[in-house]
Amino acid sequence: MMITMKEKAKTITNEILKALETVKSEKPLTVGLTNNVTINDCTNAMLAVGGTAAMFDDDEDGADFAAIAQSFVINIGKLNRMSIKIIKESCKRTDENNTPVIIDPVGISVTENRKNIIKYLIKNHNITCIKGNMSEIRAIGDLMEITKDSTTGAVGVDANDNDLINEKNLKENAAIVKKIAKNLNIIIVASGPIDLISNGEQTYSISNGDEMMSLITGSGCMLSMIVGVYESVNNPFIGAIAATAHMGIAGEKASEYVKENNLGTGSFRTMLIDYLYKTSPEDLKKEAKIKEIF
Repeated sequence: MMITMKEKAKTITNEILKALETVKSEKPLTVGLTNNVTINDCTNAMLAVGGTAAMFDDDEDGADFAAIAQSFVINIGKLNRMSIKIIKESCKRTDENNTPVIIDPVGISVTENRKNIIKYLIKNHNITCIKGNMSEIRAIGDLMEITKDSTTGAVGVDANDNDLINEKNLKENAAIVKKIAKNLNIIIVASGPIDLISNGEQTYSISNGDEMMSLITGSGCMLSMIVGVYESVNNPFIGAIAATAHMGIAGEKASEYVKENNLGTGSFRTMLIDYLYKTSPEDLKKEAKIKEIF
């Protein structure tokens, strides 16, 4: 029997509702190795959606924290010799325990050092998900020789304007995301004005979120951590979709609040955490704008 698009949409919505309920009931432990620019916001974001958080930055802690993690998030925003050592040691333990590992390849197109560590991780360890902006995802496609010269180059750690996902380039970018996911056998989350999530077989877009999210440092880093929380106790693909929708809806609500009250980006940052906490399964059901591309 052929399943209609409406039935598929209902199924995916029900699954992301269950995903949030599971997170809130189980309070899973996500361990993060992230940059010190956004570490506080990332930790609060994980707690706000219902998870438990632990952060560390010492090589003697890596294997022990990785051993107890229900998911492990690697953010290379401030990569250095110590963090590279920690990453390699920690991933030995996550492989042993079959722990979901999420990579945020911040600024991958900027330095050879960042390219090298991401290539090493993909080739040598079990990676569950890669979350980045579209410039970063395109850069990975080129790095792993899946795509060729597809990237237009990031602007520091931000996406190039030409790579921002919109209705005009949606299918083109979705095809790239799906191809990379399929070739790497890794879930890909490409964030932007429209988000794309693919497991190499199914590809969804999420049209929640607000432009104010790009005006604070760390919204992308927070999303990576939230993906880690969701994937720790759910099907990883459903977890990635649910986390992205949750973040987008919270961003919309936070933006609406600050605009109604004539506030600015500092207040938006605070309200984003508030609405990550306040977003309910009912909010996801009513407001998630999820569409299957192919």
